[in-house]
Amino acid sequence: MGSARFDKRVYAWLLDEIPSLLAAITIVILIFRFAPSFSWFFAFFLAFLSGYIVYFLYVFIPTAVSLGASLGMKMLHIKAIRPDGAPINKKDAAIKALLSGLVPVVIVNALYMLFAHTEHSPIDRLTDSIVISLR
Repeated sequence: MGSARFDKRVYAWLLDEIPSLLAAITIVILIFRFAPSFSWFFAFFLAFLSGYIVYFLYVFIPTAVSLGASLGMKMLHIKAIRPDGAPINKKDAAIKALLSGLVPVVIVNALYMLFAHTEHSPIDRLTDSIVISLR
């Protein structure tokens, strides 16, 4: 059980993003179907906001309940734990879900991991956790 590879972490994040993208697309379609005169700015703002809320709930609830793994992480057999092997707590799960739902934060996170040649991202450092591979 070593550190999870970078590509597995990216794939897990992409899998976790699917429901939020579907929610955002659905909101835009519904708004323009039933309120065609609605402002484009507010339509996309509501779509972004709803997608972010869906992402947070979709990631936070499984991570808090299963003690460290979102559904995407479970599919790829990776998990977030404390360095001493204890599971992450609900506060750290919430921080991870809040920050990983913001694409600019994810890009900075990924670039840091690539250029620093580390498997320990800034979000991991903030929450004092590591992501391990279960296989």
